[in-house]
Amino acid sequence: MHVQAKAVTTGSAFADEDGDENNTAVSARYSPGAVLGILDILQREGFNLRTATGQRIELGGEFGFTVDPRNGGEDFETATAAAVDVLKSEGIDAHLVEVQVRYLSDVAGALREFVRSVSDQGLLIEDIAVGTPSQAGIPVQITTVKAG
Repeated sequence: MHVQAKAVTTGSAFADEDGDENNTAVSARYSPGAVLGILDILQREGFNLRTATGQRIELGGEFGFTVDPRNGGEDFETATAAAVDVLKSEGIDAHLVEVQVRYLSDVAGALREFVRSVSDQGLLIEDIAVGTPSQAGIPVQITTVKAG
């Protein structure tokens, strides 16, 4: 299993109308610098990001990331789960999601082939995270949902 952490930066959200079946109106409190706050906590606790991703992060979206293991005894999954626990202890809504992972060579078409392999499984791509290169290659994570 491969995992990625997801942290929500919205301070609060609620439907404006009681009984609104469509939830057409929503109020939320967004905080400028929310991602910086998350990064400050992770740095303070000694976590080093390996991948990062997100869209509309401070507008109700999620910030996705993995961290390098902090010592030789941990793996990426354990280290990322520890980061989630730290964020939760700070009152941040964070959780783990399973992701497809591949270390890619820096060659033309490598990402395309990875995306093709995911699509061939009948999965829809939610997001892609590209990390910093290592000896194993460039880590790429794809978060998916089942089609249909």
